[in-house]
Amino acid sequence: MSIIAGTEAGANGATPPQSSSSSAQPVVVFEDVSIGFEQKPVLENISFQVRQGEMRILLGPAGVGKSVLLKLSNGLLRPDSGRIFVFGEEISAMREQDLFELRGAIGTVFQEGALFDSLTVRDNVGYRLNEEHLPEQEITARVILSNVNPKSTFLNLVAPSDLPPDFLQQVRAMRMRGSIFKVGLALDAMPEWAAATDETSRRLFASCQFRIAPSLEYMERAFDDAKYGRPSSGPMLWGLTPSMMDSTVTPEGKHIMSINVFHAPHELAGTTWADERERYGNHCIDAMCQYVPNLRDIITDVRFWSPQDIIDEYGLYEANITHGETMPGQMFSFRPIPGWSAYRTPVRGLYLCGAGCWPGGSVTGVPGYNASHAVLADLSRGLLDRPSPIEEIAT
Repeated sequence: MSIIAGTEAGANGATPPQSSSSSAQPVVVFEDVSIGFEQKPVLENISFQVRQGEMRILLGPAGVGKSVLLKLSNGLLRPDSGRIFVFGEEISAMREQDLFELRGAIGTVFQEGALFDSLTVRDNVGYRLNEEHLPEQEITARVILSNVNPKSTFLNLVAPSDLPPDFLQQVRAMRMRGSIFKVGLALDAMPEWAAATDETSRRLFASCQFRIAPSLEYMERAFDDAKYGRPSSGPMLWGLTPSMMDSTVTPEGKHIMSINVFHAPHELAGTTWADERERYGNHCIDAMCQYVPNLRDIITDVRFWSPQDIIDEYGLYEANITHGETMPGQMFSFRPIPGWSAYRTPVRGLYLCGAGCWPGGSVTGVPGYNASHAVLADLSRGLLDRPSPIEEIAT
């Protein structure tokens, strides 16, 4: 999922075509834009506008062109045909030097790594700004939306004295229990699925996301292993080969395959992930080879991430990629915790907008959409000028 939002910032220059149905100036305009890679079309004759104050959410499976469209919208890619306007400037015909100046008016956030546990929410948000030596007043914010795991937000980034004791107790009781193992493969050729019968189906199969879990009994056995501290001997495998749809991520003719493996408890019985990582990673590749017979022959490099690696590298509690169990006790009005499901927190101006809120993970963008509307509602009603619950207790 990707999001394009129109803001009121702008740049001087040619004015793109406007629709008579709205007086708001278009911020982003695509006119019959097409682009492809290696003679494979990715976007064909795409036309749309995003006006000031509007937000467009791009939904679709991996490989349909969401990231390509975003790269086109800030000039990182050039279309094969068609025109693109941003803030009235036709960027599809703009020099790279001029694009740098225009990008200064485009807000982009990219988190390259995990947040620092040793820093507060404010200091984490302001870290990059401090690196650029921006004035202090440009760092302070009236509103902060946290896309971090709720446990990380409240237990690591907010001072305990800023939170009510009963709220902290509920946060500490949140269930995580992540169970994912990650496999990354560099491939020398296209993976060929055993079920494919001709060249067309081989390319189609290799381009799809896959889910390998042959039966309910198979899934039950996979979970049974994890219940007793063992990685699943018959793992459920979810993954894709993104280079089949986006050739820019690998050299020509090469591919990468990403596989999520379930279930792998972060705490093992009788051993450690330092000892088990390589063995289990190769076991997962063997399981994939039952469905992709040529896989072993085309692997040029591998990397395995155990649950402990995911914790250490990304700071995810118990390696839970959805920021908390998505079970009945932590769904709907109980997510992240009962009484605090509306994206607000006891800290005035601090909101939650990540997978730890309802409706959870799967990269829908809905938690962020709902959280932003909660912020707008509170601003319009003047609620951010009132004391927070902990401030009321203190007074």
